[in-house]
Formats: sequence, structure tokens, C-alpha cells
Amino acid sequence: MKNINNNQIENFYREQYVLLHEKDFHYFAGYQTVFLNKYFSKLMPYFNIKTILDYGCGKGYQYISENSHKLWRCEKIYLYDIGVYEFSVKPDKSKTFDCVLCLDVMEHLREEDIEYYLQDIIFYAEKLAVFSISTRPAGKTLPNGMNAHLTVKPIDWWNNKFIEFCSTYKVKSKIIIMYELESDKEKKKVQLFYINFDNKEIEEVKKFEKI
Repeated sequence: MKNINNNQIENFYREQYVLLHEKDFHYFAGYQTVFLNKYFSKLMPYFNIKTILDYGCGKGYQYISENSHKLWRCEKIYLYDIGVYEFSVKPDKSKTFDCVLCLDVMEHLREEDIEYYLQDIIFYAEKLAVFSISTRPAGKTLPNGMNAHLTVKPIDWWNNKFIEFCSTYKVKSKIIIMYELESDKEKKKVQLFYINFDNKEIEEVKKFEKI
């Protein structure tokens, strides 16, 4: 990996997202995760997921108010978000989790920071890492005036980025990437991409895709 000033990278996001979270109580509350409960309530037991790190959990109301993790039959969840004071401490690097969730985070990163964060996120995952990524500009702007989605790329670009990363760093955990194709108040559609799954596993997991 390139020589990167980790503190400089993280300070950029900390400064922007602390201000953004403080701006509006409803910003990044975490409720977007709730619409995935039907999917995760099948996926997590299938892989016997008992411990989860939600990396970029927002304000955490998907767990505090909705108890989503209980629907998934998970025993312990660790919440981390760089912009939320009470969740701003990362787990120790020696600690791993059955699953890492990173939902609606990657598109908020600058392109040059993606490799750093993939390393930081994926190597917490013992069995599974699940990402959801938007391929459209955001409806929010950062305090510095930039669109909150700093990397807006098509699905193939993201898939190739993950494939290259997993090959370079010999990632063993399974990866699921979810792309939101349609978003309205009534219905959301997603497209899923799988890395490090064998054909039988893909066939089984695809049964859970109806969200």
C-alpha cells in the first residue's frame, strides 16, 4: 500500500462529518439500514453471524430504536462512525468480527482514499463484509461545499476496484456489494455483486435477494 498519512485522511472526514451531523438531527440517522432487515434477517443466520461491526453507522438509530441486529439474530454489534462522538472510537486492530457492514459509506470517500478505507474496513471481517454503494450524486453537500458523494462511479468501476483490491491483498472473507438501482418512498431495488463466493453459495444467497 502507498505511504499515506492516515491522520490527515481521517481528519478530513472527521471535520466534515462532525459538522454535518450537528447540522441536522435527521442527517445519517441510520434508518436506511432498516429497509434491508428482510435481507439481513436471512443472510446473517445463513453465515452464522454473531458479531458485527457497523463501520459508518451514522447516529445508530437502526439499532438503538429499531433493534435491527436482534432481527438478524446477532449477539453483539459494535458501532463506529467518525462523525458521531459516542461512536467515534474504532475497535482495536487485533479484534475481528464475523461480519462488517459498511452501508452508504464508500461513495462519500475521495477516490484517492478508497484503498486506505478498504484496508481499514475489510480486515476487521472474519467471514463476511457487506457494502452498499450509491452510484448517483447525493442530495446533501458537505460543509466545504462539495457534494457529499465524492466518488460517483458506475457499478462496473466499483466491482473492478473491489476485485483488484481483494486480489492484491489476498482477502479471504466473502464480500457482498449492494447497489441501489431505484429509490422512492414505496420501493427500493438493489443489484448485488459477490466476491469469494463459490457457485453453490451464490445460488443459496441469491434466494435472499428479494428486498
